[in-house]
Amino acid sequence: MATNNNPLLNCPPLRFPEFSDPWQQTTLGEVAEINPSTKGVLPHKFIYIDLEAVEKGVLLKHNIITKDNAPSRAQRLLKDHDVLFQMVRPYQQNNLYFRSVEKIPSVASTGYAQLRSVQSGRFLYYAIHSATFLGEVLNRCTGTNYPAINATDLSSLPLSLPSLAEQRKIAEFLSLIDERIETQRQTIEERKKQKKALLHQIFSQSLRFPNFSAPWQQTTLGEVCKVSTGEMNTQDKVEDGKYPFYVRSSKVERSNRYTYDGVAILTPGDGAIGQIFHYSEGKIAVHQRVYMLTEIQCIPKYLFQYFSANFFERASRMSAKNTVDSVRMNMITDMPISLPSLEEQRKIAELLAIFDERIEAEEALLKCYEAQKRYLLRQMFV
Repeated sequence: MATNNNPLLNCPPLRFPEFSDPWQQTTLGEVAEINPSTKGVLPHKFIYIDLEAVEKGVLLKHNIITKDNAPSRAQRLLKDHDVLFQMVRPYQQNNLYFRSVEKIPSVASTGYAQLRSVQSGRFLYYAIHSATFLGEVLNRCTGTNYPAINATDLSSLPLSLPSLAEQRKIAEFLSLIDERIETQRQTIEERKKQKKALLHQIFSQSLRFPNFSAPWQQTTLGEVCKVSTGEMNTQDKVEDGKYPFYVRSSKVERSNRYTYDGVAILTPGDGAIGQIFHYSEGKIAVHQRVYMLTEIQCIPKYLFQYFSANFFERASRMSAKNTVDSVRMNMITDMPISLPSLEEQRKIAELLAIFDERIEAEEALLKCYEAQKRYLLRQMFV
């Protein structure tokens, strides 16, 4: 890579050394056909890509439907190398570089703009993720809760373009970064599946350490710990505060006041119920809608693993609806738990901690890759 030392040239700060020509200033509408006409003809059966089907450039759902059952928004008949641009809440950047992997055709929702590049489609896909382009998009968006841009405004947005050879070089390079990110995500998912399988084997007692054969004690969480809620509100959070502040999201906020000092297991009482768990030691602040398990009379990290592995299923079973709106105290206090001896609890907790450390290491590596890509998107585009 070489750096651009001439700020007067219309070219990015970082580029491949064999290229030195300035980039051409143009607009998106001049380099891509936006929403090309399908002439009103949709295939009888197709994969429908709606706004929930794509996340971070990956097609997560392959929802096959027929034309007769298709929603009215199913209008964008796709070709290889088309780019789907998320028109509503575009800051999420759930865009897609489309490549057909099945024989059946694909049709996207009108919630996307369909971009058909006259040059490199893959380069265009990366160019619309650059900070400069996203900033232009957000400046043209209307609406507060669901900010959106229309196709006319989108087509008028400025875009800088290098030669086709340089476009292809950049696209190939960033594709390698994306492949590494996707591989890392798959590695993390595989690690989590391995841990989930292990948890099932351990807590069903189909897998035990040698030298342990005594039957496990059956009791409830209310018998082995105190269950309560926090007492602070969201407005109590302080940026760079002194103590961790556990709220209803996975993000741990900060506060300058603490309300508990000791070992605690925490889970939100609404929101992502049964999906967020924290283990904490020391002084903490806790939101009033977060449940705390304290005064733990077994191995705390064993309880943490057992609770986080089994609570979602219990909360779902106790709810009459498909989703659980909120946690009731008895969902936790009356939850059955199987307890081996303290020594076996300790060994189980140590084994599962090894898996957690591996997952955390893989997640940290993923964050590094994603940060690297964000840096390159800032440096390799005008």
